[in-house]
Amino acid sequence: DYWEDIGTVRSFFEANLQLTDDFPAFDFYEEGHPIYNYPDLLPTAKLGDCSLNRTTIASGCMV
Repeated sequence: DYWEDIGTVRSFFEANLQLTDDFPAFDFYEEGHPIYNYPDLLPTAKLGDCSLNRTTIASGCMV
């Protein structure tokens, strides 16, 4: 099981950053524990002239 204390802004940031690890402690793709979400109605992410490292990008973001 996964649990992380995100009671501070810093710990929330670190928990999110850990999701970009090659093998994060929390696995979004674990078959035994599916994540259900609403349909994505936002446009795709839009990336300009940028360089990204250890990044997750949500729909509708402009970088």
